[in-house]
Amino acid sequence: MEINVKSPDTETSSETNTGKNRIYTYIFFGIMAVLGLLFGILGFIRTPVSFEDGLKNKFEKGTVVEGYAEYGTNKYLKDYSHSVSKITVGHEYYYLIMDENMTSSVLVRASKRFGNKFDENMEAKELVRIKGKVRKLRTDVRNGLTSTISQFSSGGRFVESDVYVDLLFTKLNVLSIILGIGNLIILICLLLSQKKVKVGDEMVKAHKGAAFTAILLFLLCGILLLYLVFMIL
Repeated sequence: MEINVKSPDTETSSETNTGKNRIYTYIFFGIMAVLGLLFGILGFIRTPVSFEDGLKNKFEKGTVVEGYAEYGTNKYLKDYSHSVSKITVGHEYYYLIMDENMTSSVLVRASKRFGNKFDENMEAKELVRIKGKVRKLRTDVRNGLTSTISQFSSGGRFVESDVYVDLLFTKLNVLSIILGIGNLIILICLLLSQKKVKVGDEMVKAHKGAAFTAILLFLLCGILLLYLVFMIL
């Protein structure tokens, strides 16, 4: 009496499921590659509008603004950090940029050293060219800046607090393209890892390092995706 002997039908079913799972995996990484490249490239081809006009009138969410900052805070007003299981994934630094009359201002998200472009009187030390996307300000960030915004408002300066200008916009577009390329390479590595060649009487994998490369890139792309999700959504 035979025990635990797989029938041909069972083996065929297992192979079919494995094949389907493999196809789903290919589709997933293909979609991730397309989305990463698409979002990154589309970000670069947006036509910018005047930053100065936004200060005078109103910033519209989703638009890309470009111009020059004559006045701004030389220290960040808010350091908003993202973490997973107490491990910090990224930081957001918020500053304030004002118009030439210092009566109208808007929050901007920038690098930690952005404030070095301005002196103690909030005047630009150099010609500060800015370009960024107008995004909706998170409620928790706005709540953390309530007292600061109130101080500026009481001094006669209007502060746009519903939206902010993301000066990290270009950096995020580049990272999105890198994510797309990374997922495309993962897809290629997965396809290569399945290729076999005949050596003597045995069939061996033609690209032994392809699977390891795919796993390594998967981990790196996962971290990058997590960072982009925190910084954009």
